[in-house]
Amino acid sequence: MTKFSFEININASTEKVFGYLSKLENHPHFSTGIRKVEHLGENRYRFHTGPENLEEFQAEISKIVENQQVSMKSSDKESPMDEMGFDLSNAEGATTRVVQWFEIDLPKESDEAKDLSLRVREDLQNLKYLLED
Repeated sequence: MTKFSFEININASTEKVFGYLSKLENHPHFSTGIRKVEHLGENRYRFHTGPENLEEFQAEISKIVENQQVSMKSSDKESPMDEMGFDLSNAEGATTRVVQWFEIDLPKESDEAKDLSLRVREDLQNLKYLLED
């Protein structure tokens, strides 16, 4: 597994950012790769991806630390992603540093990794736009 991480500072409180990210149903609003999220019960979710929601994967929340972390682990054996999450910390003033990370079966220098990097950077910019005060 390869670990990728990306970070951004958002001019919003950690409480606001955590509140938004911990509701996984919000993820299609900022993530270009996720079209829809279905809550399956307890901590389990189905993520619809790809054109017309034809692809999907299931994950469950593996860790939640109030105002600090939300992470989830894939429950699909076919998925190249093992685990992903968001780590939050206070930056200067009322700014929150968001680190989005993935543990995924993907060579770091592959075209797929480059595409993932571009998409996640765009997603974090979308998140910033949605949440900044």
